[in-house]
Amino acid sequence: MLGTARDGTATLLGRANEQRLLASLLDEVAMRGQALVLRGEPGIGKSRLLAEVASEARERGMAVLAANGVQSEAHLPFAGLHQMLRPVRERAAELPPIQREALDAAFGLAHEGVPEPYRIAMAVLDLVSEVATDVPVLLVVDDAHWLDRPTADVLAFVARRIESDPVLLLAATRDGYPGGLVDAALPEHRLTGLDDATAAALLDAAAPGLSLTTRSRVLREAAGNPLALLELPGAGGPTADEQSLPGGLPLTERLERAFAGHVSDLPDTTRLALLVAAVSDGDAVGEILQAASAVAGTSVDLDAFEPAVAAVLIDLGVNSIHFRHPLIRSAVRQSASLQQRRRVH
Repeated sequence: MLGTARDGTATLLGRANEQRLLASLLDEVAMRGQALVLRGEPGIGKSRLLAEVASEARERGMAVLAANGVQSEAHLPFAGLHQMLRPVRERAAELPPIQREALDAAFGLAHEGVPEPYRIAMAVLDLVSEVATDVPVLLVVDDAHWLDRPTADVLAFVARRIESDPVLLLAATRDGYPGGLVDAALPEHRLTGLDDATAAALLDAAAPGLSLTTRSRVLREAAGNPLALLELPGAGGPTADEQSLPGGLPLTERLERAFAGHVSDLPDTTRLALLVAAVSDGDAVGEILQAASAVAGTSVDLDAFEPAVAAVLIDLGVNSIHFRHPLIRSAVRQSASLQQRRRVH
């Protein structure tokens, strides 16, 4: 992933194993259908891998049907499915009338109510199989954690029934978002951070003029995250009160959205406890809870952290708390208002 954070044409670094895995799935699609979910933290390279495999699939002459989960459309039933199937909607004419009607109803093109989910799922499976009679099909779902639930359920149904068809389904999802394709018991591959040598090579190519001090700190705070390695050098320096804190580097707006997006869904008490932990120079749970209680004006106990543990934001030990990634700490602190940070301090 060389070049700028938005450069989709740069060479991938450190993902040879994943590229071989995805290429093998393309190689085998003519013999059997498969599904795979790529899972990992924000910015770890899931979207880039999907883009690479989609490009390769098109070069091989495959039909590529794609959908991107969008947070603002997560409440719209079948929005993701409509996005994926729109390029082949005319092929629905080859389906039995009852299945055509099911799809029309799901997409709001018929007056009758939406039919039972099983009928819609069967219609989608048969439509994809029909397209696959001409050429192998790649179904790509990026940001699957933001798919609307009906779409996720249908795609999970399809993924479990494509073994006899030349169809490959690939989905990417973030850690900490349960439901839909995540809970469908599909095969998974987890992306981890780049190794030290690859991370250093990526940073040096993207920002060659960094001082040794800044370079070392970016490498430490990014912890192998490709997006962070590309964006942190352009975010400016830490403020005076943050220079000595872990996770003290400021984030670009893109990084803040990526790493703090899940925090806004947490209960108020959990967000307060996380902010106290983020500005603390220690990780002792007792001290953090004592400070959170002082700010809240009421007792805050260990249960306050449970939603953050479930969201894969922190690891909670008997006596300590650790953010799963340094940038989560930065994002929690930066996303809080100045007044909130002052109260906690």
